[in-house]
Amino acid sequence: MISCGKKISMHELSVTQEIVKTVEQAVDNAGRGLRVKSIRIILGRLTGVIPEYIRFYYEMLTEDKPGLAGAEVNIEIQPIVMRCGACGNEYESPDGVNECPECGDAKGNLISGRELLIDSIEVEEIGVSEQ
Repeated sequence: MISCGKKISMHELSVTQEIVKTVEQAVDNAGRGLRVKSIRIILGRLTGVIPEYIRFYYEMLTEDKPGLAGAEVNIEIQPIVMRCGACGNEYESPDGVNECPECGDAKGNLISGRELLIDSIEVEEIGVSEQ
């Protein structure tokens, strides 16, 4: 038996494959001669996605894609935000607890925390000598 000592997360791998596919399509639609400088991803706390794995897999999946390789992957963690069903108070819930801090009611509705989206893609033109 051989141990590689590296934990593999298939969830993050499949998520990152979709991110790479989406970014690649967006860049292709924008025109030729572009290279991705950075990607900004909004990631809700409830997704269970680990940002470090997204960065790792992005680097791995794009190493042979000159227009995508080397891009900075910026990930903003979106907090869990609830709205109380009784009093309408909006509150952050760091641990996903549903109880309103204002009135104590437990009928909160999720407002944010499940997001997983590409917010922006920053590109630059590839110089003629680099094409």
